[in-house]
Amino acid sequence: MKKIKVRDYNLKRDIQRLAKEFGTIKDKEINEYEGLLFSMEANLLKLHKKDEKLNSRRALEGISIALLKVNSYINDIEYDFDMVSNNENIILSEAIRMSFDPYIDYGIKEIVERKYDLKSLDDRKKYFEDPIKCMLKVKESIERNLVAFGKDGYFYFLDKQMIDLLDIDNTMLFAIKEYKKGGNSYIEGEIKEGYTTSKTIDLVRENSDNKNVKEIISMLPEKMYIISYEIQSKEYTKKKLLENSKIQYLEMDKEDLEMCEEGLEYLILKVGYSELGTFEISDNILKFEAIDIEIIEIVKKIIKEALSFTAKYIGEKTISPEKEMKKEITEDFLNTHQGEEMKSPLEICEGFTTKKEKKEYVESLEIMSVLVKNRGLEILDFDYIRKRVGLKKRVKGIIRDGVEELLIKKMAERFLGEDIVSLIFIWRDFEEKVKGIKGWDKSWAAALENLTNQWYYYGEKCDIEEIAKAYGVATSTVRKKYNEIRTELNIKTYSS
Repeated sequence: MKKIKVRDYNLKRDIQRLAKEFGTIKDKEINEYEGLLFSMEANLLKLHKKDEKLNSRRALEGISIALLKVNSYINDIEYDFDMVSNNENIILSEAIRMSFDPYIDYGIKEIVERKYDLKSLDDRKKYFEDPIKCMLKVKESIERNLVAFGKDGYFYFLDKQMIDLLDIDNTMLFAIKEYKKGGNSYIEGEIKEGYTTSKTIDLVRENSDNKNVKEIISMLPEKMYIISYEIQSKEYTKKKLLENSKIQYLEMDKEDLEMCEEGLEYLILKVGYSELGTFEISDNILKFEAIDIEIIEIVKKIIKEALSFTAKYIGEKTISPEKEMKKEITEDFLNTHQGEEMKSPLEICEGFTTKKEKKEYVESLEIMSVLVKNRGLEILDFDYIRKRVGLKKRVKGIIRDGVEELLIKKMAERFLGEDIVSLIFIWRDFEEKVKGIKGWDKSWAAALENLTNQWYYYGEKCDIEEIAKAYGVATSTVRKKYNEIRTELNIKTYSS
C-alpha cells in the first residue's frame, strides 16, 4: 500500500485528479444528486450551529480530507493527515462521510452491500462516484461563499437556504442512491447518537441466532486502531482527560458493567452525534481505540497536551474486530460442553492419543461448516482452533478433490452432514492406501454413496441402480468401485 504524508500541494493535486477521473456536477444535473447533497450540507450545518469554531474554513479543509479519505478506498493509498488536520476539520470530515461512507457506519454498509461488493475495486469506484461528485460540488460552494462572505460565508448562505428544513439535533443524515426504472431515488435515513462498535459487539454476545451473528460480524469495521500509554495515576489521568469538553464518561448499563474487567474505567471521545473512540484506564495503563486513524492522531495530541510528562507512549497496534469477534466466539465454542458425553472440543482433543485423530476431528468440524449452514460452525476461526489444539495451519483446501465435491453436491440435501463427513474420510483413507487411483470422480462418489446406503440397510434392498443413474454411471461400475473400497479398507456393512 502506498503511503503519503499529506501537505497542501498534494491535497490539491489529488483532489484535482479525482475531479478529472469522476467529473463534476453541472448545474442542470443538481436535481439528480439532491438527496446526497442535502445530507452532506445538513450534517455540516448541524455541527456548525452547535460549535462556531467549526466554521467555513474548517469545512473546506474537512471536505478536502474526506475526498482524500475516499480516494484511499479506491486507490490503495494510506494518507497521513497529521500536517493538515486539526480537531475541527476532522470532525467536519467525519460529518461529511456520515452521509454516505460504509466504512464509518455499519447501517450504511449494510444497505450499500445489497448492491455493491465493497471488496471489489470496480464496485467501490462505482459506489463512491456520486459521493465524490457531491463533495466536489459542496467544496465549490464553500470556496465561492468564503470569497463572497468571509470565514463563515458558507454557513451563512446554508443557514438561509435550510433554516426551515432542518432540525438541529444529534442525528446525522445519510442518502444512498437507489437505481430504479423510470429514474433514480435515494434511500435516506438518520444515524442516531450512540450507534457504535461496542454496542454492535454486545448485540453479538446477546444474540443466539447464528444468522444474525454472521450479519453483525459482517458489519464490523475492517480495522480498529489502539494506542497505549503507561500512566502514573488512574485518577489524575481521568481528571485531566475529562477537562476536555469532548471527553466524557462512557454510560453503561448493568450488563455492560458486569462484563467489564474489575478496576477498569472507560471514557469516550464524543462530538455531538458521534462517538469517535473509547478510553480504557487501569491503574497504570491508558488505552484508546478508534476505527479511524485520523482520530488516533488527534487523541495523541490531546493526551500529549493533557498529560504531558505523566503518560509515556508504549505503542500502537491495529486489530481486526471481525477476527477478534470470531476468535472470541471460537474460544467459547472450544470450551462449551456438548454431546452425550458432555465434553468440550478442547477436552475431546486432549483425549486423542495421536495427532492424526486430532487433525481429523478438526477437519471434520471444518467440513461440517461447509455442509451445514446456520449451525454456527461457519462463524468459527479454524486457524485459531488448530493453534489452540497444537496443530499446524491447514495447507490443503477444506474440500480436496472432485469426489468430495460431488459427495457434497449430490448428498447434502438427503443425508446428515455427519454421514457425508464419514464418507469423505473413508475416501481419504482409500486414497492414502491406493496409489494412482483411476476412474471418474463420479464413479467413486457413487460407490461411496452406495456404501452409506448399505450402512442404513435394515432388510430392504438398496437401489444401486438409482444411485448409478443419479451420478450418470453404469451400475456395474458403481458395484466394482464399491467393492474395491470395501475390500481395501476392510469395511463391514449390514448386508455383508
